Amino acid sequence: MESFLIQRDTRRQATFAGAIALLILLTLGVAAPRA
Repeated sequence: MESFLIQRDTRRQATFAGAIALLILLTLGVAAPRA
């Protein structure tokens, strides 16, 4: 049960990191043409 909680927390962190990476890519994609 404890390992399941840890696995779920890790998956949430991975999803959070993926969302941040997408946000950075979007920001770069918008800023690059203007630079």
